[in-house]
Amino acid sequence: MIRTSFFKVFNLIVVLLLVEPESIGAFETPGSSTAQFLKIAISPRAAAMGNSYVSLANGAEAVYYNAAALIRVKRGSMITNHSEWFADTNLEYIGGAYRLTSSSVLGMAVTSFYTDQMEVRTPLQPDGTGETFSVNHYRIAGSFAKSLTDRVSFGMTLSYFHLKIFSGVKEQAYSSDIAVLYQSGFREFSFGIVLANVGSSITYLDKDYPMPLNFNFGLSINAIETSSQALKLSITGMKPSGGATMMHSGFEWSFSEQFFIRGGYRFNHDLASYSGGAGLNVILGSRQFSFDYSLSEFREFGIINRFGISTGF
Repeated sequence: MIRTSFFKVFNLIVVLLLVEPESIGAFETPGSSTAQFLKIAISPRAAAMGNSYVSLANGAEAVYYNAAALIRVKRGSMITNHSEWFADTNLEYIGGAYRLTSSSVLGMAVTSFYTDQMEVRTPLQPDGTGETFSVNHYRIAGSFAKSLTDRVSFGMTLSYFHLKIFSGVKEQAYSSDIAVLYQSGFREFSFGIVLANVGSSITYLDKDYPMPLNFNFGLSINAIETSSQALKLSITGMKPSGGATMMHSGFEWSFSEQFFIRGGYRFNHDLASYSGGAGLNVILGSRQFSFDYSLSEFREFGIINRFGISTGF
């Protein structure tokens, strides 16, 4: 069974590498893609661990990180996350997942990136024209995960985008993600691979901007396991369409599966560096709720805070 699982993982990786080969090779083009908010971590847990999350995604947040990881949902999952981004912008994520059969899970999520109302200023009217505008970007995503064996799962996400940057300036786009997850029975070792944001271009002022294609792969393992504690280590490689390959690393120390301390570091990144955070699992009524917080340092730009609440049923 293990040998069969590895062969299936290998074959799926080959398929992913063959999808859009020209696009994957056309990297090193910073600033050439649209929907840049897709590069922002939506999960406090993921952000705290340096965004090293391809093999660790769990619950409804897997719609965003690795659709194949939806297979970890027991019955259902709901999540809401809030991120405070730069220049008074915000990122919201609301998602849900539900197990359809013993071998399949369906997930849905909405991601919203928005600004407050801002005044329109021009060179002739630097104090304002009396008009206001706001930027509102939305992503509506649906995912499906399927177990191929007891250790290998495959997932796909289809997304619709509505992007508004000014009154009358609105565009739509579509994209898909393809993902694979391998889960070992040894110390929760997992390996994940995702080809994300393969989709249509958006035209602004007669110029086409493609989606921010990403090729991500990562692995994680419990380096320490005791009856009451565990130290999970994770590493992820990310090849974005807008730059060089980046490496992310993170750890999570759990105490009785109730309290969590997390940290991470992002290598070869122009701004992001250290990150950290904590999590708490509590039982309220018949359900378990998770409360997560993270902070991420972006050097001279300061600290980014994220908050999240999730539940499983």
